Amino acid sequence: MSRLSVPSFESATGATAEIYSQIKKAIGSVPNTYAAIGAHGPAALKAMLAADAVLASGTLTKRDQETIKLVVSGVTG
Repeated sequence: MSRLSVPSFESATGATAEIYSQIKKAIGSVPNTYAAIGAHGPAALKAMLAADAVLASGTLTKRDQETIKLVVSGVTG
């Protein structure tokens, strides 16, 4: 299985840089997962963050949310 490279988020430009800036402002740093996804597809990162926001606004606990993410990750490889 191929792996995505994790570019430096400081070198990002355009839409990717804007998204990274919002993430850094919200949580203090840009996780490597977000940096890799954003570098290869800023729209995909934006969609992922929107899905996380919808999930967070629901009634599931953070633990349940993370369990769901781990199961989906495991199933999709």
